[in-house]
Amino acid sequence: MEELRLRINGHIGFDASVEKSPRYERLLYGKNYKTTIPAVYKIWDMFLPFSFAKSDPNGIDGRNQTNVRACNKPHAVIANGAALQLMPSSLRLLQKLCKKADVPLFVINDPRKWGGNTQASLQEALIAMRSTVKNRIIASALKQQGSSAFTRGRMLGQIETEAKWQLKDKTKRTRELLGIDGGRRRKAEKEDWSANDAVSLENKLIERKVIQVDGEALDDTRKKVYSPGMVEIARECVHSQGKETDENKNSDSTGT
Repeated sequence: MEELRLRINGHIGFDASVEKSPRYERLLYGKNYKTTIPAVYKIWDMFLPFSFAKSDPNGIDGRNQTNVRACNKPHAVIANGAALQLMPSSLRLLQKLCKKADVPLFVINDPRKWGGNTQASLQEALIAMRSTVKNRIIASALKQQGSSAFTRGRMLGQIETEAKWQLKDKTKRTRELLGIDGGRRRKAEKEDWSANDAVSLENKLIERKVIQVDGEALDDTRKKVYSPGMVEIARECVHSQGKETDENKNSDSTGT
């Protein structure tokens, strides 16, 4: 695992053999192998408070030839889960190490059933690795080689595009809601309540909150609260109906 940690982090070359660490490192730090490729740092990095202004110790292949560690750090790791199963906890430690080093891990012949980075065969692992590595190299090149103005413009373009799509979706949703409400209004306008009996008319008024009912009983014991407008209309109806009744009585008596 110590050799694996050094190779994944790019501290040892791909085709280089491990070298025995000095005696004092073995005694003080417990390291059996020494680092042959140190990370590239600038002197002023220790005085800079912001991480984005510091030099990237991982670098990118071909950008800086002096950063040998970046050229020896693997782009991805493909592991045989059946072989790693022979060493207890090796697969779990390998996952933790690749995650810390920001290196994609692909496992074939994985004995686990819940592995998120599991591939069925080596061919599928190579296809997935090619796509992942390609996307990571392009993103890293845009981030490091692109100027700050270019990066800000690209981010601004992404934000504007996202805002346009969100506005389009909200507009579409608003039109759909307005269309639904318009259809409901037109349906309500077309309804004719004149042919309804007393029970149906009362139920419709209850649905419209014109009449409020306390309790869940379906008989006449329910307490009904009428709106002021409903009470006023009922009074006018009773008054008008009383006038018509008196006029009919007078006309009948005159005719007699």
